[in-house]
Amino acid sequence: MNARAIRMLALALSALPLVPTAAAAEPAAATLRERLAAELLSAEPAPAAPAAPTPASEARGASPAQNPPLSALANPVVGSAAASVPAWPALVLLAGLGGVWAWTRRRAPRAAAVPLQRLASLSMGGRRSLVLVEVMNQRLLVGCSEKGLSLLARLDGTAPAEDEAAEGADPSADERSFGRLLQAAEAVEAAERRPAPAAAGSVPGEQRDLARKLRGLGRI
Repeated sequence: MNARAIRMLALALSALPLVPTAAAAEPAAATLRERLAAELLSAEPAPAAPAAPTPASEARGASPAQNPPLSALANPVVGSAAASVPAWPALVLLAGLGGVWAWTRRRAPRAAAVPLQRLASLSMGGRRSLVLVEVMNQRLLVGCSEKGLSLLARLDGTAPAEDEAAEGADPSADERSFGRLLQAAEAVEAAERRPAPAAAGSVPGEQRDLARKLRGLGRI
C-alpha cells in the first residue's frame, strides 16, 4: 500500500458513524479509531529530502585532476631539461660552425689549371683536322675527326738558335713550323712509295710512324 491509500483508509475509519445501541462502548470505539488512524499516519514514509548542492569550492578541491588549470594546458612541461635549457645557444653554435666551414672552403687551395695553348691547326676536309698544341712545355700533334681525338706524335725537338730568334719576331712562326712538319711527313711518305737503293739510309722510325698516322687520319 502506498501513502495515499493509507491516508484514505485512515480518513474512512475516522468518519465511521457510532452505533446508537452501544452507548457504553462509544468512548472505547472512538479511542480505537483514533489510535488506528495515528498508527496508519505514522506508518507513511517521510518524503526524501532533496540533496543539497555541493559547494563549488568543495567540488574544486575534491577532484583537482579533473579540472586542470589553464596555465598547465597552455604551457605543457616536456621535461625539466627542456624547460631549463634555452634554444639560442644551439642557434649560435650552428651559425659559428657554418662560418668556419665557409672560411675553410675559401682558404682551401684550388687545383692549378693545366696550361694549354693552341699553336696551329690545319683542316683536312670535312670534320678532319690537325691541331698543334703545347701542354706543359710539350708540343703535341693531335688529330681531330668524327670519332674523337687521337695523339699522332710528340714533338719534343728544339729548334736552332737562329730559327728561334726568327720565330720570336714573326707571330706566324708556329704555323710555318707546322707546315714544315707536314712537308716532311709528305716527303717521308713519298720516299716510302719509291723503291730506295739498298745502300741508301733508311727513314727514321719515328718519322715513319708519323707518316703512317697521317695516312690513317686521311682515310677516316
